[in-house]
Amino acid sequence: MDENLKVEVLHADQLTSEQLAEIHALCNGTYDADLEPLFRTFSDATHVLGWWGSVIVSHAMCVTRCLQPTNQPHCVQPMLRWSPPSCSSSGMALQQR
Repeated sequence: MDENLKVEVLHADQLTSEQLAEIHALCNGTYDADLEPLFRTFSDATHVLGWWGSVIVSHAMCVTRCLQPTNQPHCVQPMLRWSPPSCSSSGMALQQR
């Protein structure tokens, strides 16, 4: 197996069903919870995948969120868009590397 971690950035609609299942398994194991229903609530997510050979061993997801500052009148409040990492996980085999 290749000993280098490869990183790939994909929009949610670019993920195959196999990749999505692998991501769910990885995240479910990391958080000890069924996160698949949560993933379905994000329609515009960007996924960062860490590949070790042909296996996804690390994952991060960013979702664009909108913020409205409260220090201005409602009619002039600008919408601020940002995409913080919303979910991340790494397989146990890589956590000590």
